[in-house]
Amino acid sequence: MMGWRGIKRRLVRFVRAEDGQMLAEYSVMMWFFTLVGVACLFTFFFAFEESVIAYYEDVVNVICLPVP
Repeated sequence: MMGWRGIKRRLVRFVRAEDGQMLAEYSVMMWFFTLVGVACLFTFFFAFEESVIAYYEDVVNVICLPVP
C-alpha cells in the first residue's frame, strides 16, 4: 500500500512535469466552459421565466375581455 510520501511524490512529479502544464491548461479550459455553461443556464432560466409570465398575462387578458 502506498503511503502519504509516495502519493505526495507522485503528485509533485505530475504537477512539475510537462503533464502538469497539460493539467493546468485543461483545468483553465474546464473552468471557462463551466462558467459559460452556468451563464447560459441562468440566461435560459430567466428567459423561460419571462416567457411564462408573458403567456400568463396573455391568458389573463383574454379571459378578462368584456362580454359584448
